[in-house]
Amino acid sequence: MENRNVRLPRGSTIVVTGVNGYIGSAVAKLLLELGYKVRGTVRAPKPWVNEYFEGRHGSDNFKTTIVPDFQDRVALGRAFKGASGIIHVAHDMSWSLDPNIAVTQPVNAVLNTLSVASQYDSIKRIVLTSTMGAAPLLDPDFNPATKPIDEDDWNDVAVEAAWSDSTPIKMRAGLIYAAAKVEGDKKALQWVHDNKPGFELNTVMPGFTFGKTLHPSCTGQSMSLIAGLLRGEPTSLFDIVPPWFIDTEDVARLHVIGLLAPELSSQRIFACAHPFTWRELIGILRELDPSNSLIPDGPEENREPCHIIPAAKAERMIQDFFGRTGFTSLRDSLAAALTKSTFSAYLMPNTRHQ
Repeated sequence: MENRNVRLPRGSTIVVTGVNGYIGSAVAKLLLELGYKVRGTVRAPKPWVNEYFEGRHGSDNFKTTIVPDFQDRVALGRAFKGASGIIHVAHDMSWSLDPNIAVTQPVNAVLNTLSVASQYDSIKRIVLTSTMGAAPLLDPDFNPATKPIDEDDWNDVAVEAAWSDSTPIKMRAGLIYAAAKVEGDKKALQWVHDNKPGFELNTVMPGFTFGKTLHPSCTGQSMSLIAGLLRGEPTSLFDIVPPWFIDTEDVARLHVIGLLAPELSSQRIFACAHPFTWRELIGILRELDPSNSLIPDGPEENREPCHIIPAAKAERMIQDFFGRTGFTSLRDSLAAALTKSTFSAYLMPNTRHQ
């Protein structure tokens, strides 16, 4: 992106919420490498975050600020003052089964972010982290969707299921999470349409995110589940509809594109690199860790992931903006994660290779 025209000039301050998380930390790392300053929000002090980023980029370029609750508009104001852009990654990942908590609160956090940001003329672009699950991956009977998914398609099934007592208990957490993103994204786009603030808004919708971790404290849900497979632990992964994957660095690139590409506004960016099966993933893990006899067999699968039409558009964005050949492959993503010394902390050395 050396000679590209960008929405926000290098040296601008970008707020990254949830900077201590798996995706938030990857986004912050890329922004700093591109010459931007990052102000990261955390709910409570995270000394490793400051040590990691300040040690590499200096305290003038990276700072953290405490936002204990996204209902706290005063704390949000302190975080946003003087910034040029916001990437809102933070989300409560406690997996509550109460939609009054797990849907309503994240939606309010998004709307508070937009409302407070609108008070600052310096803010020109906001990016929200959503999920592939905001698209209709299931039909009304909770079977895998077969209809190709496009940019105007929403997971209304998840919204209805989140508030229904008849939703199967084992599916509730995932559907409630998807519902929070659907409702948050829709209301955010509507808020921008109605209020016409001084900033533009884009959303990024990652699939299953694998790849490098910066620190043992921020492996993320997906890589923690991979660690569980390597330890031979029981898993619910195989119950999930055959998904699409994306590498964490590609997710970060698409967030930066959503922030900086001048031509993008009110865009849903489908961060979905490749569909895969669990047997394929298990095969790669065994190839990468051949002495590990704990890795379970993958299930027999006869379900195909639905076709996500805008995935090709997202790949072209990465090719054009960053000059890359395309998305990172599943094998390369897992290999990068499993060769990182930080990830080894999540594998039990005394039980791994029994």
